[in-house]
Amino acid sequence: MISIQRKSLLRVSSAYRTVSAEAVQLIAGFPPIDLMLAERCFLFTRWQERWTREHGKADWTKRLISKIEAWLESTHKRTGYFFTQFLTGHGSFGTYTKRIRKIPDDKCIECKVPDSPEHTYQACKRWNTEREEVRKELGTLPPIEEIITRMLETPESWNILYSYIAGIMRRKERG
Repeated sequence: MISIQRKSLLRVSSAYRTVSAEAVQLIAGFPPIDLMLAERCFLFTRWQERWTREHGKADWTKRLISKIEAWLESTHKRTGYFFTQFLTGHGSFGTYTKRIRKIPDDKCIECKVPDSPEHTYQACKRWNTEREEVRKELGTLPPIEEIITRMLETPESWNILYSYIAGIMRRKERG
């Protein structure tokens, strides 16, 4: 890795080919690539440890996104207002709006059970048609703990589940 980095840095800094990797790294202002990779691995490892260890904060999001590195390295993911409501559990859910004292009751109007993100995604009768479309397109509706893993597999599965989740969240907010 360092020899490849050295060759490109020789060009960037207009140095002779006899200049050492150590010298050209400093002159060009680029740390050794092996250290940058080690730092990145260390960062992800520590972040993952903290993410896994902490309880009582972001628990719903942790159920969905358990592997930080997989989430961050995905090139086809996107977020948006309605999808982020689902990822955080903060939005048009009875369980959230009751918790912030916006409404007195957290019950789903349709099903008469707590209106949580989980209920909205996998059980609410109001979204049966949309849920069936997902099952037709993917062969299954992924369980909660597998939603993001499945979405990160391919752009197609991302688009299908993103459209399903963002679409029902948009309609929930409208009422």
